[in-house]
Amino acid sequence: MDFGHLATVNDRGYRGTEYPYRKTPGRTRVVMLGDSIAYSAGVDDDRTFSALLERRHPEIEVVNLAVGGYGTDQALIKLEQEGLRYHPDVVILHFCLFSDYTDNSLPSALFDARQPKPYFTWDGGVLVRHDQHLKLSPPRKLAQWLSDYSHLYNRLRGLVGFRRVARQPGVWSERKNKVEKDLGPAAELTFALVRRMDELSRQAGARFYVVVHPDQFAFRHRSHLLRKLC
Repeated sequence: MDFGHLATVNDRGYRGTEYPYRKTPGRTRVVMLGDSIAYSAGVDDDRTFSALLERRHPEIEVVNLAVGGYGTDQALIKLEQEGLRYHPDVVILHFCLFSDYTDNSLPSALFDARQPKPYFTWDGGVLVRHDQHLKLSPPRKLAQWLSDYSHLYNRLRGLVGFRRVARQPGVWSERKNKVEKDLGPAAELTFALVRRMDELSRQAGARFYVVVHPDQFAFRHRSHLLRKLC
């Protein structure tokens, strides 16, 4: 269950129909990328973006590669490493106005700074990926694997009093405000990421679209975040 609604994932860990990499002849292949909005958190399986699109247009098959918490930077990596393998006719990036500018500017997850992630920097000419901080030593890899998959390991950690660093509620808003206070660099980095996704999509023969999801304030009022993006 996800926010009280049925949410299932396929064998590859994504929400929606699992398709082979090879495209079905005569059908239009759409690859969707983004965060929990594109994943469609909080709605039943038959009400997701991909399910609605496929139901209304049977000639379309949607590969939903969205992952909760992803920014445009991780969406770009997902497109490079996996999305283009599906031979898409269309690539859709779902852009979350509330968090994506900030996500793209951080080396760790916005809502949980304990989780490191790959990130990019932009100097006005070159987009550089940084992921060295994600590489773990063999012992740390083993500990991470046990933490992810072993119930017994986590029970033993709890029994001996070895607990994870607690989350700090409210810290994410401070990080977000800091980025948005000087929006220029974050916006330029974001535009560079989007341009790179567009370039890769076109090279693969696919059309590229950005769907912007404003928060309630941006939808009802004038938003400098929305103006900057548009």
